[in-house]
Amino acid sequence: MRESQQSDGSSGYPMLQRFPTDLDHETDEDVVLDSSPEDLLGKSLFPENDDWADANQHSEGSEEDQLSDNCASHAGSTVNHQQAIRRSLCNWSHHEYPHSPETGHDEIDELSGDDGDAEMAYSDEEDRSEDEDENVDSKTEASLEEDEWIPMSQDELDSSQAKVPAQAPTARAPAMEIDIDPQIAAMSTAELRARVKAYGLPCAALKQDRLLILCAAFAEQQRPSGTRSGQRFCDVAPTVPSSSLDAAHAALQAVEQIRLDLNTTKDSGPRRKTRRKSQVPSTIERSGLRELIRKHCAVLLGWSQKKKKFPRPATEGEKSEWGQPLISLSGHKPNPYVHEAATPQQVRIIKEIMQQAGVRRFAPNFLKPPNSPDNKLLWDLAVDTFVELMECGEYVDIDVSLQDHQIIGSELCKYVQETLARRYKKENLWPQDKQTSHTNTQKRRSRRLHHPTLVETRLGTAANIGGLECLYPVIKAATSEDETDYEEAPLKNRKRGRKHCNILAVPWRSSKITQIFVKLDDISAYQKQAGFAKPSGPQPRVRQRVKNPTSGSVQSSPNLPANVYGMRWSKQLTPKQHHSLQPGLPCDLKNTL
Repeated sequence: MRESQQSDGSSGYPMLQRFPTDLDHETDEDVVLDSSPEDLLGKSLFPENDDWADANQHSEGSEEDQLSDNCASHAGSTVNHQQAIRRSLCNWSHHEYPHSPETGHDEIDELSGDDGDAEMAYSDEEDRSEDEDENVDSKTEASLEEDEWIPMSQDELDSSQAKVPAQAPTARAPAMEIDIDPQIAAMSTAELRARVKAYGLPCAALKQDRLLILCAAFAEQQRPSGTRSGQRFCDVAPTVPSSSLDAAHAALQAVEQIRLDLNTTKDSGPRRKTRRKSQVPSTIERSGLRELIRKHCAVLLGWSQKKKKFPRPATEGEKSEWGQPLISLSGHKPNPYVHEAATPQQVRIIKEIMQQAGVRRFAPNFLKPPNSPDNKLLWDLAVDTFVELMECGEYVDIDVSLQDHQIIGSELCKYVQETLARRYKKENLWPQDKQTSHTNTQKRRSRRLHHPTLVETRLGTAANIGGLECLYPVIKAATSEDETDYEEAPLKNRKRGRKHCNILAVPWRSSKITQIFVKLDDISAYQKQAGFAKPSGPQPRVRQRVKNPTSGSVQSSPNLPANVYGMRWSKQLTPKQHHSLQPGLPCDLKNTL
């Protein structure tokens, strides 16, 4: 039976009405045709991947490996469906129009012609589908590049899906690298960062390669997607307007100027105010605090300006009373605090504190450390009385930063260990000869610390004059620290003026060298008098020359110039002694000074 041909309004292919045949028991590879071949070709070739198509629209930023796998699966599915459609067309023609005597060859030719037309239409439709797939791939790739950097909102995504008609998903090619325009590649990092910043993206931490990719993607957005007459459109105007670049440049200059102004203000501006000394009276620093501590200890020990004797350590009976307030100190002993610098108010405060602590007299044991059980209570009371006198206004002009109980205790402990304890051991444990030797050594050391030696003074004067380099070894060898008389051990607490010492003679030194040394000393003394600096420390000794000086202990030195040695002294030497001197070439002493 011939089927009735109905023409579809949208296509010119006849609608085929099938009758029940053996195809009702078709296999998995057969496809039942309920519509025309055009309708079949117009349907999606991927019915099982419709969900993937919807998901793909919402996940355009998927990985390239997932895209390539999906493309391969869809391509295979397309080939299978095309083969199934061809086999179904052939089976349909055999079942509907079998070769029989009732059916002529014209009908078979007509049917075969229809079949050929369908195949031609299918091939044309397939060509158009491939062209559309290529266009879709290019557009999809461009959109992916755009969405990689500028994500679309949900409203924009829904509107774009509503406008674009549903198309068969096609296999996507792997993402291609972005072609970077030479003009963009020639830009500096600052220009690239300014261009990216104009789009509102943070670019402070991006490097040059990432900036190039962003700028190339922005340029690709503004490039027309289509072509005309096979000609590719050139790049449009720069993505960032010149006004934006000028504004960015002006902003950068303003920021740089602000940074420079801040640095200038930080360096030359008003700094944090520091504590300044008051003018009347001037506040004392740590050195002044130490002076008050020394005075406070002298008052507690019962010293005076004329008598400085350490009290004997406290007895066991006196220690037993510590910690319990005393009834009264009147009638027992006279005032133990007799220092001239202590005012009556200070003495009264000290007595009250000592009475409350049960201490009759301040007598620590200097052979033991301050924090020992025999001394801790007494030195704690010393700190407490100092703080009390400071708070009462008896000890004034103390810097606020030093008015701390811990700082005062640290300074007092240092003074006790480094000064009082050493002095107590020297006066009570050392013999008299050791005390005298130690006193002389301390005075000599103090003199050397405060004043340069005679050799150093002469070398400095010769260096200031200039041209006297030949005298440097002579000054070192012919000058001695022992040119003066031996110092006598000074008596205790005896005030004396500057000490006068007689210069000892150096018999092996020539008279010319002696005259040069005298001139160097005179020049040095004149320079000191002309100076404005006030000398500090003990004054140096007065060196005086006598007519017949005593010979000193300075020994002759070899390898000096020949005219350094005296003529009379040289004649008294034996040939062996003269050879051991090994005198050098004489130096020019005529024009010296």
